[in-house]
Amino acid sequence: MRNNNEAFVELIPELIGQFIFLGNIGTEFLFFTDFEAPNGKIISIDINNPDQVNWKLMVAETENALTRVELLENFILCQYLNDVSTEIFLYNKQTLAKKKLSFDKKGIISSISSNHDSDVFYFTFPELHQAKRNL
Repeated sequence: MRNNNEAFVELIPELIGQFIFLGNIGTEFLFFTDFEAPNGKIISIDINNPDQVNWKLMVAETENALTRVELLENFILCQYLNDVSTEIFLYNKQTLAKKKLSFDKKGIISSISSNHDSDVFYFTFPELHQAKRNL
């Protein structure tokens, strides 16, 4: 609200799913949601036109669970769980072009540290070790 005379803008009028506010790009507010997407997706809602028919899909649901989202300066970082390993995709905020990050080994990223004013991020990646089997 810019001043006391402005009304609140209701973006999500009904309890229809989980919505987690991620940040905004101008008047577009980005949310992680499981609404009509059990594995998660990212939508944007324009605060000047918030009716559900105007919601935009930013990152579609995939067959893998979307477990973490970070907004960077120019990218949306998405962490997915695929067969007990992490997959990271970067989506360009403007074009939504997708790029997969490659890792030498399988594992689960346990933490990500980022800043929305930069495209630099840090993560902790412990390796999965395979036990020896004697037959």
